[in-house]
Amino acid sequence: MFPFMKLPREVRDMIYTYSLYRGSIEPHRYLSRSYRERMASDPVYFQMARLQGPNLALLGVSHHVRKEGLAVYLGKNRVVITANAFNNDPQDFAFRIYFLTKERTPYIRHLQVGFSRFELAGRYREDCNEDATSGLEGQGEDRDLTDAERQSMYHWHRQRGLHKIWAEKIQTLNNPYLWLKELTVDFTDCYCPDRCCRDVDYAAALAEQLLLGLDLSLERVDIMGTKSSKERIEIRDWWRYALPMEANRI
Repeated sequence: MFPFMKLPREVRDMIYTYSLYRGSIEPHRYLSRSYRERMASDPVYFQMARLQGPNLALLGVSHHVRKEGLAVYLGKNRVVITANAFNNDPQDFAFRIYFLTKERTPYIRHLQVGFSRFELAGRYREDCNEDATSGLEGQGEDRDLTDAERQSMYHWHRQRGLHKIWAEKIQTLNNPYLWLKELTVDFTDCYCPDRCCRDVDYAAALAEQLLLGLDLSLERVDIMGTKSSKERIEIRDWWRYALPMEANRI
């Protein structure tokens, strides 16, 4: 067996960087059932994933290698939480059940979190529609409402469902072991589920809760995906008192 641990630490760090550093990572994607199924069934996709994705097998060599490797994998990469990290398939809640643990969370230094209308998908959207239908039938108002009023009722239920998913995500990220240096908040797809209006105010309020719960080691906060200067100004004003002075560069 090659004496890996006898190599100088600088050389080991070069190996960790080559194997695990990709600039940005989506950790939950590598654990999702859909990803594993496609890896098993598609040889071309499997080869691309091996070339492009981080070599996570390195983290299973030993406890010591795992600690050193996580410092690169989570400490140097930007950890991106995409829309499917908290929805769709219950087995795809990988970021919560696998990633935000006492062991792994302290290594994360740069986190990117977004608020997307696509998070209300699949059975969650259907459940919201069923709630709206049940509410209308239970009140006996379905026949009395106009089409516009009925559509407004469905819109309200879907938006409430999306807000619940966003709030659950922020609650999960309010982790006492999360000591970030950089936070990026993405408002690119921050619309209502029907994409008829922006929903930045509610998302910014939730992000403020995350900022208030983070350690004072936070050094930088970036905003991306805003659609106007008015949105950016409103978000800055909203967060102004939630940030330590050294992190006010947004």
